[in-house]
Amino acid sequence: MENRKRVFDDAARVAGGALGTLSGIRREVEGLVRHQLDRLLSGMDRSEAGKGGVPPQQAENRRQKSRLKYRLAARRPTYPLHFVVRRRRATNFCCT
Repeated sequence: MENRKRVFDDAARVAGGALGTLSGIRREVEGLVRHQLDRLLSGMDRSEAGKGGVPPQQAENRRQKSRLKYRLAARRPTYPLHFVVRRRRATNFCCT
């Protein structure tokens, strides 16, 4: 009986040591991931976030899009609602 108790105690000690090792590895990996994310985010802060968060090409695309929108709106005539006429749908019947 004493021998079984000793085996279980040894197994519990080994399992406790393994869990402690895994916990240490988890903390180490967390630290590495956090460090890499900090480096990545700090690099983004310098290039894009300091300028309003929009890359130059995207800002130029937005400007061109708004200019085109206003140019098209200036060319399109605006009619009051009562002048808008709907076309009748064509039918195959003779006199409708």
